[in-house]
Amino acid sequence: MKRFLASFAILAIVILGCNISTPITQSVTPQPGVTDTIGGQNPTKAATEPVSVTVTGTPTPAPNVSCNELSFYLDPDLASGNQCETVPQAISPTGFGTNPQYTKVSLVGYVLADRLMKPVISVFPIEQFSQLLPDPVNGDVKAMQNLIAGAVPSSGELPLLPPQYANQLFFAQYIVVPFHNGKGYYCVTMFAQADYPANNHDIFFSYQGMTMDGKYWISIILPISHPNLPQNGDNPPQLFYSNKHDYYSQITSQLNDEETKSFVPSILKLNTLIKSIMIQP
Repeated sequence: MKRFLASFAILAIVILGCNISTPITQSVTPQPGVTDTIGGQNPTKAATEPVSVTVTGTPTPAPNVSCNELSFYLDPDLASGNQCETVPQAISPTGFGTNPQYTKVSLVGYVLADRLMKPVISVFPIEQFSQLLPDPVNGDVKAMQNLIAGAVPSSGELPLLPPQYANQLFFAQYIVVPFHNGKGYYCVTMFAQADYPANNHDIFFSYQGMTMDGKYWISIILPISHPNLPQNGDNPPQLFYSNKHDYYSQITSQLNDEETKSFVPSILKLNTLIKSIMIQP
């Protein structure tokens, strides 16, 4: 009888143990300056301690645009179509307008019209570009390698191709984002030949990145706007005249505090486009 009771007790413990569920968490160590969560304010620094997260990411849509070595997903809310072309090599004595042969996709029927910058996605072969313009291109490649490795961007100009031959007045909403076979950064920014007030006609969204093998550079330049910015720079505030450094610092802080979904187009949609990119020769 005692032997029977002991066996029954052991059996009960085994059954009870099989019905106990154990919560599972995934430990993730974020990289400095990198986040995979896009929604509210974008942090400029990521935590360095491991955190427990629940993985609930939505799958990236399959590409619906293909142009030479480039493919990506284009949300119909961003543009109604696209134009694919192979741009021939061009060489200028001044450097301005110099480029290797490259792939260019122009977005047709883009959500914002009549802006300074045109909605364009370009893929440049890095080796050929650096042979034509070694000084700016090699410097941009080195800067990009540092940024995607986790370096905090300085107040100087962020790497951008093709060279703009203008001053970057400010950048905001900076964050490092990967695509299928590479990584880069995006930001909201504005370039001009001289100091000029921030406005919706001139600001744009920039994504600049490199493939992991270092062979290709992806450049996305798209007009963007925000309801809290003026439509043009005709009537700047007094701060613009009295202290331009403080003015651009204020604009940067203002745009950094805005939610990504409050921009037009939503940075959420632009982030989806970026993550869908595949570059295959």
